[in-house]
Amino acid sequence: MDKSTVFILLDRPSYDNDKKWLVDHVCKTWEGMVVPVYSRYILSKVYRSGKLGMIRVMLEVLRQCLGLVYRSKKGDVVICWSPLSSWIFYLLTFGGLMKRYMVCMNWLSPNSNMKVKWKNKMLAVNKRCRVVVNSPESIQQWKNILRLNDTDNFCHITDVYDERVPFKHIVHRTKDYIFTGGMNNRDWNVVMQLAANNPDLRFVCCALKSDFRDKVKIAPPQNVKIYFNTESGHYYELLAGSYLVLLPLCTQRVSGLINIIRSAQEGIICLTSDIPSTSQYYSEKDKDLLIPFEMNIWQERLNEVLKLDDVAYIHKAQSFQEYIKTKFSPETASKRIVEEIHKLIRDNER
Repeated sequence: MDKSTVFILLDRPSYDNDKKWLVDHVCKTWEGMVVPVYSRYILSKVYRSGKLGMIRVMLEVLRQCLGLVYRSKKGDVVICWSPLSSWIFYLLTFGGLMKRYMVCMNWLSPNSNMKVKWKNKMLAVNKRCRVVVNSPESIQQWKNILRLNDTDNFCHITDVYDERVPFKHIVHRTKDYIFTGGMNNRDWNVVMQLAANNPDLRFVCCALKSDFRDKVKIAPPQNVKIYFNTESGHYYELLAGSYLVLLPLCTQRVSGLINIIRSAQEGIICLTSDIPSTSQYYSEKDKDLLIPFEMNIWQERLNEVLKLDDVAYIHKAQSFQEYIKTKFSPETASKRIVEEIHKLIRDNER
């Protein structure tokens, strides 16, 4: 039986936690004790907004980590959901001297303009830490930006579908509107051009106001309805009511993965930019839903989907959905995390 206790440090109360899958499935896989550590507060946009919000978040994470330092013992494992909690817990345990093992989740693709790289590097080179990224190419990017000699402490675990959302049985899809949305790295100009090219179609767009206005310098076409700074519940309602989801990206940076998975759960075809991180969510027979960074191909693929009759659309959407259901379950991801914990402990006991 595993002697180490696994603590899972999460950012929301237990009754409103969208990462509960991690707790549920690690409990099934790890033979020892698993202890979730929930925040007392719902870290909503209001809670986090502005400088005061940043201070609130840091103080709350500090409170969680301080409690965890005293509750844990030598040889225990802490899974930190956010990079912030990873860094604070690491500092409080004297940079690893207190001999806790750490799994640092959610290291997204690094920003080339990162100013504080040393704090990431300290975690990335510590042999008691394992850094989890959601796309394989992110590992090489972190190696380059942090100037690492190796990436042995990194592992790739894909995003998973939300078990609280049932996979919808697809029987019909009305050509009501086309949806696009996201918080970063979205090429809104592609969407505006597609809308201008297809005035008979309706487009619904969810964006951050600042991001959209920075990128789109002309008035949106009349057939585009834009929602700014939308709450997640309304966002996914709009996605679920659409005929097709578009996710054109600006760069090769990892983006849009949750939208791809959610589209599949809702039984909706999703067209997105062809980059390594997005392509892992599409089977070989559905690679035609991945589009290079060329405007004319976006229009061609849009036309192809719109020409599908009901039977052909459902067949395509079912194929897309089944691949996500089979390959990207929380159970599979949790097993991978536990495998990495075992490996982490074995490597340090040699």
